[in-house]
Amino acid sequence: MLASRPAVFLGQISYPLYLWHWPLLIFARITDGGFVSVRLRLILIGLSVLLSWATWRYIERPVKFRLFRSLPIGRRSRSFVYSGLVALALCGALDLPHFINMDFISESENLTTPKTLFYSPGLPPFWKSDCGLSEADKSHAFWCLTDRRGSPNAAIILDSHAHAAFFGLEAHQSSALRWMLIGTPLCPPLEGVEKVHQACKNLLRSTLTTLEKNRDIKTVVLSIASRLLVPSSTLSAHDRSEFPEAEDVFLGLSKTISSLQTAGKQVVFMMDNPVVTQSPELCIPRPFHFEHSTHEQCSLPKETFIKNTRDYRLLVKRLQGALPRLLVYDPIQVLCGETNCDVLRNNRSMYSYQDHLSDYGSNLVAEDFLNWLGLH
Repeated sequence: MLASRPAVFLGQISYPLYLWHWPLLIFARITDGGFVSVRLRLILIGLSVLLSWATWRYIERPVKFRLFRSLPIGRRSRSFVYSGLVALALCGALDLPHFINMDFISESENLTTPKTLFYSPGLPPFWKSDCGLSEADKSHAFWCLTDRRGSPNAAIILDSHAHAAFFGLEAHQSSALRWMLIGTPLCPPLEGVEKVHQACKNLLRSTLTTLEKNRDIKTVVLSIASRLLVPSSTLSAHDRSEFPEAEDVFLGLSKTISSLQTAGKQVVFMMDNPVVTQSPELCIPRPFHFEHSTHEQCSLPKETFIKNTRDYRLLVKRLQGALPRLLVYDPIQVLCGETNCDVLRNNRSMYSYQDHLSDYGSNLVAEDFLNWLGLH
């Protein structure tokens, strides 16, 4: 079998095939937003084979059998080694500017206008990995960040939507508000509710204790994905059964907010952002793509969004009625226009992934939020 012509052919082109298939498949993944069909993958594998044969036939064979053929065997070997080293040096020189600038987050003041901080390697210089939790409690927190430029007087908790909002708030910080973030993904702040993971219960209890003891913290913002509070109608009966009952959610949130208010904190409930699509990256215009023409919904009628979140809005309204001192901020006026909620604005994405705000969207919400709070 290995001596057959197809096997020998694949053996001959194996190294060029190794070199060609990867950039073609990855380039397709990049240009088509990570969604590459099986049909396109097969086409690109076929193209890889064709290019590999051409590389073997017109580059590899001439180099091996003609370019250095007139040289003695010793010099021929040295020529291969030296030419390889020169090629490596050239590749390294071309990549040197990127290597030098890998630490693209500098200590400049431009950090107050964040770039793509959701995926930044390391923390900017004015943040520190501390939020008042004990070392044992920190093990339950995915995010524990504090502004080191002054004692924080405001905190935002608790899940990944709080994490997304935090970057915009930090970018618009002032002496009036310096922020602290405590949170972890998929943890709703439901005090005393059984159907909550024990790690989330532990984090919530330690978070509330820390904030209650910290007299410098005057304002606490609760930012929670609505999907953690109200189950989607698209979920199966089994998945819906995993959620706390609606009454338990209301009571759990009420206890959390009451605990903070009793400790003298001004509590703000930041309502969730619209969920337009689970793949906002497919809505971004691309100068080139192989075959992808987005089928994703990149715009959602505002009325549809309000209708889809009816139960969630009733929950928030009920909280306001039960806790008159609770402030409620709704970002709908920023994230939606008169008629639609769009993924893109000014040709920039309002979302980074799934239902999480991008740094651009987070900045817009933060600016409006601080104006609404009277601190901008």
